[in-house]
Amino acid sequence: MSIEKVDENTPLQNAGKDIEDQDDPEAWKKDFAEDTPIAPVVWGWTMICVLLAIQTYWVKHYGADSKDLKMGSTPVWLTYVLIQLVAISYSWFTVNYVFPAYPTIAGIPFFLFGFVPAFAISAYPFVFTDLGSTMAQTMPLSLLAAWSGVRLMFESTVQFHANSGVKGISVWLRWPIQKIEEGEYTLTYPGLGPVTRTHGGNVDAFSSLVVGMPTALICAYVNDDSSSAVIALSWAAQLWMFIYLCCLGPVPHFLGGMPGPNNIFDFKGTPKAHTQMFGLQRGTLGTCCYWIASYAVIHFIVFVRKALELY
Repeated sequence: MSIEKVDENTPLQNAGKDIEDQDDPEAWKKDFAEDTPIAPVVWGWTMICVLLAIQTYWVKHYGADSKDLKMGSTPVWLTYVLIQLVAISYSWFTVNYVFPAYPTIAGIPFFLFGFVPAFAISAYPFVFTDLGSTMAQTMPLSLLAAWSGVRLMFESTVQFHANSGVKGISVWLRWPIQKIEEGEYTLTYPGLGPVTRTHGGNVDAFSSLVVGMPTALICAYVNDDSSSAVIALSWAAQLWMFIYLCCLGPVPHFLGGMPGPNNIFDFKGTPKAHTQMFGLQRGTLGTCCYWIASYAVIHFIVFVRKALELY
C-alpha cells in the first residue's frame, strides 16, 4: 500500500471527470483499485481492535453465564471472539473481491447482499444464543447507550479516509456543521426530488455524541434502571438512533450512492465524484462498514431485550 496521500482533483477536473463518469458506468473501478494511504488503514484496524477488546470485556463480564456459547473448557468470551473474527474475515474478503465483480444484482446494490451475512454472523451470539438475554439482564442501560459510540468509531474512519483523498466517499457523510469545499452537491430522493446542500447531511454519529453519550451519563448518574424516566429516556434515544440509521440516514444513502448498472435506489448525485459511496465497500473502510456498523444495530437489539424485561 502507498503511504502517499492521494491527490485531490481541482473543481474543473472534477467537472470533466463527472462528464466522463456519466458516459462510462465502469469508471469508478479505476478509483476503487487505487492504493489507500497507510494512516487511515492503521486507524481503521485500530478501531476494529479497540471495539473487539471492549466488547470482549463486556461479554466476559456480563455474559459469562451464557450456556450456549460455553463449549467444554472454552470460555464464552473466546467463542465470541472466534465468531467475530469470522465476521471480520468475511467482511474483508467480500468488499475487496466480491463487490467489484457484482456491484449490483438485479438492480439491487451489492451492499445489501454483502452486509446481511456480515451482520448475521456478528449478531448470532446476541440473537440466536442466550448470550444476548444474559447480557440484557446484566448490562446497565448506561452502557447500552454508550455502546452507540460505535458510530463515532466508524465515522472517524470514514472521515480519515475521505480527508486522505480516498475516492467514493460522499460528502453527505460529513456532519451538518461541516461545510464542503466543493461548493454544493445535489441528491435526488424518491418522492421528494432534488435536494442541494453546501454542508454534510449525516447526523448518525453526531446523534451518538449529543444524544447517546448524554443519555449514558444520565443513566449512570441516576443509577436506577427500574426508573420509568430512565427507561423512557433510553427508549427515546435508542429509537431515534436506530430509525435514523436505517430509514433516514446512512443505510438509504449508502444504497443511493452505490455504483453499478440499474441501481434501483440511485440518488443521481452530482457532482458524481463527490456523491458516490463505493469507498464504503473497499479495503479497511469496507470491513469497518460491515463489522463495526453491525453493532449500531446489535446494541439496539440487546437494549430492546433488556427494556422489555424491565417492563
